[in-house]
Amino acid sequence: MAKKIVVVQKKQGCAWMCGMFLLVCLAIAAVVYAFAIAAGVALWFGIRYIWRRLCIEAPESGIVHAGSKLPPIGRKVLAGIACALVSICLISIFFKPSEQTQTQQTTQTTYVATQSADA
Repeated sequence: MAKKIVVVQKKQGCAWMCGMFLLVCLAIAAVVYAFAIAAGVALWFGIRYIWRRLCIEAPESGIVHAGSKLPPIGRKVLAGIACALVSICLISIFFKPSEQTQTQQTTQTTYVATQSADA
């Protein structure tokens, strides 16, 4: 006796593909944000390390005297602000919109002018 075998193929629709594409895009963006934040944190620790070494090796320096007038929390906040600006600049480098070249703008202008002249 022959058995009938039914093969069911589940088709995943457009919504599933768009969802997966969205997840991949979000994962890439998360990696870029994590990189920028990690760079800012590393820079903050680097600034603090340099400040400590400068205080030990050159205590009579003008930079050390000027920085010593600030309270410790003030120096930490200023270093944090500088590092946050660096992180924001890194993020803006990765996510800046693409600029059109002059030839693309000329082509679009010519195409629009041709369409309006035909009408």
